[in-house]
Amino acid sequence: MLAEFNKHFSNAYKQTRTHLLNKVDPLIIFNGDYLTLFHRGKQTRTQLILPLYDDLKAISHIPFTIYLRLFNILFDNKQCISSNQTEEFQIYLNEIDNIRQSLDFPSSSADNILQTQEAIIDLSIDYLHSIIKSKQLNEIELKQFCQKASQLFTINFKRAARLSLDLLHSIVQNWYTKLFNEIERQSVKILILGPKAARNGFIAKLYFYKLLNVEQEGERIVYVESVYDEQQALAIFGSWLLDAEAGDMFFNDRSQLHRDLMMDAANLYITKLFQQQKN
Repeated sequence: MLAEFNKHFSNAYKQTRTHLLNKVDPLIIFNGDYLTLFHRGKQTRTQLILPLYDDLKAISHIPFTIYLRLFNILFDNKQCISSNQTEEFQIYLNEIDNIRQSLDFPSSSADNILQTQEAIIDLSIDYLHSIIKSKQLNEIELKQFCQKASQLFTINFKRAARLSLDLLHSIVQNWYTKLFNEIERQSVKILILGPKAARNGFIAKLYFYKLLNVEQEGERIVYVESVYDEQQALAIFGSWLLDAEAGDMFFNDRSQLHRDLMMDAANLYITKLFQQQKN
């Protein structure tokens, strides 16, 4: 009976959340390959796709792929590489050779993009040749290979960060300076959809921190982990906003409902439980 009665709360919550979301203006949603602006009743969606960025990432993943294919052998404390594994490495080596012959990067750029990609591939080819020939996995040699590779693809990370941020900045600054009035600049909210693993230091989040002059997620920037459906993310975002309003009204603390309401009581009781256990 009470469970059925509690549907009044659920329905009221959803309706209020929807109403609150409709009042958020402007709202910018960052969703990996897309940037969406909701502003004055209009929706603008812009692609954030850079072929060079994706190519740099693909080349940088070659040494990582080799490591991943060797990981199980290493994890199981084995040294011998089986015939089937050797055959798989040979196929992958042939594919890398083909990529090496068809690289299409600017060769005259100031930061030697092509040279770096060739160095990553050549390092990977040499290492694959060595393990295919020996059919042995040496952990020290694998570590040396990974360390050398990291020095090279770190260069790619820096390039990729610049490319991504330049594109993001060109779009956002146009909206921020030309479309928003001063009140809107002070009230715009950001919803970021991103992976859990990269939450700390996620470059889009760092950019929006600087844009809005804030130091953490909360009132104006919300990061939703591992959710890439925008409607689902908007529902989470709406709940975050509504919970802040309700937390302020009930507890004089806008962050109260962003924590488990039972947290304080639970901490006290857990301490009591373990004290009883000791006694």
